[in-house]
Amino acid sequence: GEVELAKEPAQHSTPGPPRPRANYGHTEYRQKRQERLDHDHGLCLFCKAPATTVQHVTYRRAGGQENLDDLRSLCRLCHDAVTMLEYGLGLGLDRINPEEPRWRDRIIRKRDEIIKFRSLQTRRRRMAAEEVE
Repeated sequence: GEVELAKEPAQHSTPGPPRPRANYGHTEYRQKRQERLDHDHGLCLFCKAPATTVQHVTYRRAGGQENLDDLRSLCRLCHDAVTMLEYGLGLGLDRINPEEPRWRDRIIRKRDEIIKFRSLQTRRRRMAAEEVE
């Protein structure tokens, strides 16, 4: 006889372990964040604009136990680009290190996409405001 194949797989992929949540209000985290910003002279490690945030390159010690090597100083635009890439790739505990050359072109392309999107949103808001006047 013939064997009928199931339409749905019998097994599903198992999600990875949840990453520790970073406690951004934690005193130790805030100190490490400031140390990292000071270490990088307040500049984004990717584009050298003023850094306004830090990026976790690993969440293995997130939640107040970070060390300087876990964090990278970034401007808002670079942080948004890196974060969008990470979510798109479904990264787990270990994240994008913007200092690694293999990420450079992807981060630049994502930054360009964000700039275009934000410019379009700004134009739309201005046009909507003019219609109201």
